[in-house]
Amino acid sequence: MTESRKAIQEILDKSELVIGHNLKFDMSWLYQCGFTYQGKLYDTMLGEYIINRGEKKSVSLKESCKRRGLGIKSDIFKAYTDDGFGIDEIPMEKLEEYGRMDVEITYKLYQSQIQDYQRQHNKKLIPTRNMMNQFLRVIIEMEMNGNCIN
Repeated sequence: MTESRKAIQEILDKSELVIGHNLKFDMSWLYQCGFTYQGKLYDTMLGEYIINRGEKKSVSLKESCKRRGLGIKSDIFKAYTDDGFGIDEIPMEKLEEYGRMDVEITYKLYQSQIQDYQRQHNKKLIPTRNMMNQFLRVIIEMEMNGNCIN
């Protein structure tokens, strides 16, 4: 195992909660790369959908943060891809900056959602939020392994 793979796995092993936006995608990628994680998951996209009670609102990271006044996610990545650059052509420092900003804004969204769920009219949504985040692992496994129907 390379040093970077080992470092990532060690972080996952120490973690009790992984937070992400559209976390199903990221966790599927990690599992496909051979990483393991057994702790809790929290998907801010699911959190946003549940707290919006199914209203037709965008649950993208950018729109969710904008609605909550948390600032917006950087468009560094989009600027390069719009100009026809492939990911491998984007300078590493720009990719790292984009990734760090993505993590920071996702964490701000998580904190904002946790506060929202503590409001009296939203507390009854907490069991649904928790169940959906637990079920996320099942959905990931179904997509990765398929589902046998007889």
